[in-house]
Amino acid sequence: MAERATAAPSREARLAGSAVALGVAALALPAAYEAAVGSDGPPICPFRLLTGLPCPFCGGTRALAAAARGDLDGALRFNAVWPVVAVALIAAGVVGLAGARRGREPLGDAWRRARLAGRRRPWGRRVAVAIAVAAPWGVGFAHRDAITERTPASSPGRPAVASTRDAAVARSTAGRHDGAAMTLVPPGSRPPLHHGEAPR
Repeated sequence: MAERATAAPSREARLAGSAVALGVAALALPAAYEAAVGSDGPPICPFRLLTGLPCPFCGGTRALAAAARGDLDGALRFNAVWPVVAVALIAAGVVGLAGARRGREPLGDAWRRARLAGRRRPWGRRVAVAIAVAAPWGVGFAHRDAITERTPASSPGRPAVASTRDAAVARSTAGRHDGAAMTLVPPGSRPPLHHGEAPR
């Protein structure tokens, strides 16, 4: 019994430590990637490259990087589900570590209850999987303009990059201005007469 009481908190501590490490890595790695490469590069999602639509993970890297640097608006602008998941993992790990110190298994107990509920109600497991996929996908679709335009959130030390739509509008406007004839009139002289216009 003494061995079991000692082993159980050890398993709980490992599980809790893994949850904390996974949550911290989910925040730190996207932030490091964005700092090194930037967030205005080409999309790397195969689903989005084929369909033009975001997948459940699209926007997650930029949302996690924004959350890591404390930019809440930037995290909400893309796919805020993944920062919430990362913070939830860290919080669950902290709870598990605190329980392990007291000889309890809050994470292990929750996992066993979830498995038992899945055996009793197999449809509940399918519903949980459907929600886990639909939630980030729905948020991604709601923010698909920000995700697909590759407009990075403003961050210290890096100016914001204009969106694809803004660049297209600027090019079309410049083309119209270039095509229009512009005539400079010296001060004190009359402007040139257009066809059919009477002199003043």
